Amino acid sequence: MLASMKNLTPVVVAVAALGLASQGHAELLANGSFEDPGAGKIQNDWTLIPGWSSDSVPVDSGVEEHGSRPTDGTYYSFLFAGDSSVWQATSHTIAADELFTLVFDARDVSADWDLTYSIFATTDGGATRTTLDSGFLADEQTDGVTLVVNSNDHLAHVGSQIGVEFDNATDYAGLDSVSLTVGPIPEPGSLALLALGGVALFRRRR
Repeated sequence: MLASMKNLTPVVVAVAALGLASQGHAELLANGSFEDPGAGKIQNDWTLIPGWSSDSVPVDSGVEEHGSRPTDGTYYSFLFAGDSSVWQATSHTIAADELFTLVFDARDVSADWDLTYSIFATTDGGATRTTLDSGFLADEQTDGVTLVVNSNDHLAHVGSQIGVEFDNATDYAGLDSVSLTVGPIPEPGSLALLALGGVALFRRRR
């Protein structure tokens, strides 16, 4: 009986570790693939595009269908350098011990573009936005661009809403498959269990 339990221990540890590794991350954004409203090209009114906002009426930014630019569905978003940024404030309230991950696909719409992307905090639905962290990408179509924010680095903003923002400074930039997820920050003990689980599985397979 004891021998059986001893042989079972590595499996139990490994299963527990895998459970920790697969803890879910909740999606916070609405219409991150720009498929709604699905009514053809919209280029001068962000109020018609669910989830997204801008501080002024755009001249030539919005969404459209395209054969190759979209990476999720048939629509993507294009941003003109002369227009204000586009942003989305979520309903999620920032708490301690949370990890926020922004992921999106940057698309070539013109040869030259300069895109700044950021995660922000707001207390008024996005009217005023405080950048928690940001990144920059220029002239390079890239899938899976990622930005991560640890809420414990911004405890002054606990209780605020979280959101994302995109601002293009040159010609035209494109976006698709925009995702903002939140999940727990792994505790040191959890990380140790993950490592132990990996060792247990490795030894068992040898």
